[in-house]
Amino acid sequence: MGWAGFGFGLIWFPAVALIVWLNLYLTVYELRFEDGQFRWRAPLRSGAVPVNEVRSVRNAFPAWPWPIGRFQIPDQLSVFIIGKRSLRAFVDRIAAESPGFKIDAKSYASWRHELWVI
Repeated sequence: MGWAGFGFGLIWFPAVALIVWLNLYLTVYELRFEDGQFRWRAPLRSGAVPVNEVRSVRNAFPAWPWPIGRFQIPDQLSVFIIGKRSLRAFVDRIAAESPGFKIDAKSYASWRHELWVI
């Protein structure tokens, strides 16, 4: 195989590991807001914090073809959610409950309902 195969593997294996980690650990498939708690579930992690601890939301990758919301929570890894129709309403509800919650205006404006089709 030689050095070409080694070089390919040196790039390919970390890239696959990163994609697997992002999809199984960071990207959530369920967000809930109940009893004053912000709750999330991903295949390999879940959690809950009081809603007033959620600091902000923005588009994680602005150049990506579909929106990916990124919620910032102190002392924890960010929570990522890939395009859902109800995310904008969910963000509005958190903003109403938590006065210190910051919403990136450019990201929020780009989250039109017709884009959230996944």
